[in-house]
Order: sequence, then structure tokens, then C-alpha cells
Amino acid sequence: MNFKPVIETAEPVHTQIVHFLKQQIQTGQLNCGQRIPSTTTLARQWGIAGTAVHKAMHQLVTEGFLERERKRGTFVRAPNQASTIGILIGPQLSDETAHFYRAILKNLREMLSENENSPRDHRIYDGITEDPQTYRQSPSYRHFLADAASHAFSGVIDLTGNPALFSEVKSHDLLPTSRLWFDVNLDFRHFATTAMEMVAPLKPRSILYLRGIDDKITGNGDLEGLMESAAVHHLPHPRVIPLQTVRQGGSLVEAEAHRLTTGETAKVCNGESGPVAILISDDIAARGAALALAQAGADIAGKFALFTSANRGVTHHYGIPVRRCEFDLRELCSALFEILDCRTQHLRMPPLPLMIPCKWTP
Repeated sequence: MNFKPVIETAEPVHTQIVHFLKQQIQTGQLNCGQRIPSTTTLARQWGIAGTAVHKAMHQLVTEGFLERERKRGTFVRAPNQASTIGILIGPQLSDETAHFYRAILKNLREMLSENENSPRDHRIYDGITEDPQTYRQSPSYRHFLADAASHAFSGVIDLTGNPALFSEVKSHDLLPTSRLWFDVNLDFRHFATTAMEMVAPLKPRSILYLRGIDDKITGNGDLEGLMESAAVHHLPHPRVIPLQTVRQGGSLVEAEAHRLTTGETAKVCNGESGPVAILISDDIAARGAALALAQAGADIAGKFALFTSANRGVTHHYGIPVRRCEFDLRELCSALFEILDCRTQHLRMPPLPLMIPCKWTP
């Protein structure tokens, strides 16, 4: 392969290598299954830095032109083969309350199937606990590490929210990774400030914020936005109650929200006048709060107004009116792919994290 890089050009050397090898493959000069010489061999043969060759090979593997086989080398991939993305998920997808992750996965699959020019397959590894102390014990995580070691993937989308897991993957120099909550995040500040704007005309006696947010992962200014908006609209100082079960699973979060809201209905029953506005950062928690109000009866429920963040395409039966501010999960998935492609192709990264706003439904 006679490649001569053009140094007097703005195009990086690794990009020139990518274009050269693609042409070799597409014109049949490199055949399906043919072994590509090692990075060291090509760098010496072409008289260029090994890092440029390494970047080019990594991009061609990601785009599906080449494939790596452990202990054998790098080969030209068959045209009908797709590169594979590993998708890591914290909860079990079979968990009834894992609506959010099932909806993300649905969008990721749709977007993968839509890109015919650069087909990519995927493998799912769910049930990887978010606990930094125990995730290594997960069979799914061990399975993922074994697959990654055999060069099965061109990239990873990490939905676990576990910084320890990411550090371990990075330390193994495994793959370019796009991470939910770190690279792409939901804009809960926007939720909090716009919710207070909707609360203001009600002139509530009190405001309660059931906050199911882990500051180590998703905290992004919601409390500041909440308090600032309360001052701007001359509203009562919001009472913030953290949901302690936020990292223990959706069913426990729902039960905790039910218990806390039941306590608020008892105060109204004992003579405190309404209305009471309840803001909830999690739609599963909102389901528990709505159930508590429905069980209290129409007279009591009518003295409360519920506002929750939610996910477009994921619906719940609340039993009472609930205002929803919905995040577009397709927009979130598009952002995850954008970050993954930037890291894979060594493109300029946008400012991180990319923030996904929510929109109130009619």
C-alpha cells in the first residue's frame, strides 16, 4: 500500500489515511477478510507517526470498514457487517419502573437502524448496579468486559451514571464512550424555573419539591433555579424534600413519594388551608404522589396541584390531573450519538454537558 501523506495541507494525516484506506477497500484493492499490517509496520513504511495510524485504524473500525480480532490482528470487514455499540444500563430492563431506560433504548435502536450509510449493531448489558462498590459483581458487567477485551465494540453508550465504572473502562483503554448524566444531561434547572412560573398564578399557601436527583450525577442547578424563581414571583419559600431512595430503584421511590404526600394530605385534613403546589423531579415518584392524593378523596386532592418532569412517549395513569414537563428522549439519544461520534472520529467536542430541555404539555 503506497500511501504518501500531504504535509502541506490542513487535513490531518490520520484523516488522509482514512480516505486512502476507504478507497482501497471500495475499489477492491483490499479484499474482504484481508489482514491489515500492524500500526508499527504501516507507520515505518509510510514514514509517519504511529499515533496517526492508530487514530485512522480506530476510526475505520468504528465506521465498520475494519474489524479487530484478538491475538490475530485487524482485517477488512465484510460490507454487510455492522460495527457494534455496547449499551450499559444500570437497572434491569424487566423492572416495571425502568420506563425511562426502556424508552431510551427504543430511541437508540430506531436511530441505529435509520443510518444505512454507516450501519451499527448493538449489544445490551443491563442490571449493572449503580453502586460504585458492587457493580463489578454484576454478571452483565463481567460479560461486557470480556466482550470488550475481544474488540467486539466500536464504542460504548453508558447509561449507568456510575463514575467509577467509567473510570475503570477508561483505564483499560477500551473504547470511546458517551455517558448519560455526564456528557448529556437533563436540564432540571429549566424544569424548576418553568414549574414555578406555572405555580405563580395559583398563589399557593406552600410549595413542596420532592427531589429525586442525585447531585453527584444529575444535579445541575435545579435548586438555584427554584429559589430564584420563587423570589422573582413572590412565592412562598419552597420546602425541598430529597427522595432518599433515588438510587435504590423506582418502586422504592414511588413508595416514598406516596408516604410523603400522604403526610401532606393529613395536614390539610387537620385544618390547614390550601392550595399546595407539589413539584416532583421524577415521574415514577409523581405516580406515587398522585395515588396518595387520589386515595385522600376529591375534596382533599382538589387542594393540591402536581407538577412533574416526565419523558415524552412514557405515559402513566395518575388518577388525578398532573401537569407534565416532558424531556424529548430522541433529542437525548441524538446528543449521545453526537458525543460518541466526536470521540470516535477525534472531532472538536461541543461544550459539555449537552443539556436537554423539557417542554410543558397542554
